[in-house]
Amino acid sequence: MNSTTRTDNPKMGKFRDLSVSIRAAVRVGLLAGVLLFQTAPSEALAQGGAAFLKLGVGARALGMGGAFTAVADDATALFWNPAGLTKLEKGEVTGMHAQLSLDRRYDFLGYGGPLKNGKGAWGISYTRFSVDGIPETRVRPGTALPQLTDDTFDAADNFLAAGPGLGQVKIFTVFDDVEQAVTGSYARRLGDRWRAGATLRYLNQDLFNVEASGLGLDLGLLYDASKDWTFGLAAKDLLEELDFDGGLQDAEVDVTTSAGVAYRGIEDTLISVEATRTGNQGVKLRAGAERWFADSYAIRLGSNRGDFSAGASARIKEWQFDYAYQAQELGDIQRISFVHRF
Repeated sequence: MNSTTRTDNPKMGKFRDLSVSIRAAVRVGLLAGVLLFQTAPSEALAQGGAAFLKLGVGARALGMGGAFTAVADDATALFWNPAGLTKLEKGEVTGMHAQLSLDRRYDFLGYGGPLKNGKGAWGISYTRFSVDGIPETRVRPGTALPQLTDDTFDAADNFLAAGPGLGQVKIFTVFDDVEQAVTGSYARRLGDRWRAGATLRYLNQDLFNVEASGLGLDLGLLYDASKDWTFGLAAKDLLEELDFDGGLQDAEVDVTTSAGVAYRGIEDTLISVEATRTGNQGVKLRAGAERWFADSYAIRLGSNRGDFSAGASARIKEWQFDYAYQAQELGDIQRISFVHRF
């Protein structure tokens, strides 16, 4: 008689592992559905606070259409999904610069790496977004008419009298809109398959003669169903608001939730798809693919809410340089970024 029991059968063990993976994936999917399809409360409708936080970071991720929630395997996990910091085997510094349309500048610098005790990972980042050279114009007191260069002003630029109305609009000063974010992140593995992370964010905005600040929170989760499949979930900008001084109305930052899946079953190839929702907007899709050649060069294609993206990378020892192109209604964007591992 065969003395091997049912619990010792290797085939049954594989079936049990598969069953556990399916149940865990279903849990992730249900949680993602709750976050993505919940109704946004009326008081939290889009108010435009810290809109730069929705632009994304890292030319690698953006070349894949921003479908990075379930990937998050480099230092840009600081932005996309803090749980991914646990995938870093070494410390990584990453940076990005983008000269956007409409005279907008966007820069990101971050560090992520494992803790010495091997039980978790941490990271910090700094983001700066600015619109430079905004002209300050005014209207004539008591009217809705612009003040013109032929109006009469005193030495302190106070309006005295209207001119004949033949001059150009008067520019009194030029100022910048500067928005900044500083974050600190912590992530930890929860068993063999689960990873979780959180990010605390401090926001600051300096606009003309007013200033605003606020705090926010990101949460991320990753589930490694197998060596080929990973599920990811992230909720960003939770409880986040910009509090303006000078009596101006505070601006809420729209929460962004994303749920995705990444597949690595094809040699040297990564495919990722995700659904994302920001504020009261509908659910949108992102998708991307990456192919590496000799572990030294890569090409990428992606789609972000229907907008085409593409990118490429080159690795030179501990350095990786990334490029991304994005087609957008406000003007096509090109971005460059780097990662240094040590």
